[in-house]
Amino acid sequence: TRKMEGAAAERRRDGALVTIDYSVQLPDGRELDRRHDLTIEQGGRMIAPEIDHAIRLMGVGAETTLKVTAASAIGALRCDRIEVDRASTVAVWVRVTDAPESGAETAVASLIEAACKFKEDANDLYREKCPDRALARYKKASRLLKRARDQHASGEQLSTIQGVETSLHLNIAACQLNLAEPDLE
Repeated sequence: TRKMEGAAAERRRDGALVTIDYSVQLPDGRELDRRHDLTIEQGGRMIAPEIDHAIRLMGVGAETTLKVTAASAIGALRCDRIEVDRASTVAVWVRVTDAPESGAETAVASLIEAACKFKEDANDLYREKCPDRALARYKKASRLLKRARDQHASGEQLSTIQGVETSLHLNIAACQLNLAEPDLE
């Protein structure tokens, strides 16, 4: 079920950065998750594919409500931890709060900012005892910083990138130590 309001946008390509607000609710009204100013990369597998697909055509200010499985919305491990049936249907409300122009080059500063947001989200997941999900976000932040470095970052930006990368490497190591089967790649 989909209800879309707000401005439409050109279909965003994989790799485009989009900032969203979202909430996930059970049919009884209990809220399972809520995030504000979450920056995601289209096609980056950080959100459910059906949500990623829906927001590709949404302009800034547009919102929609989707019905998806709880496992798709918040992850199977988190469902198990909070004792929610993975197959239960939940409502996911999403609003696009920021999106660069389609086809425009993403500025180095935007990439650094997005990487820092992924790192903050990963820190929250790590504190929630979800090292596998935190690890994916730390790695995503690391890839964004690599893209920023490849776009000829300034000296000050390179210094910021190095500081964040150092922290990310330590956080990735902490996640690896907490996984039952570490991915040592």
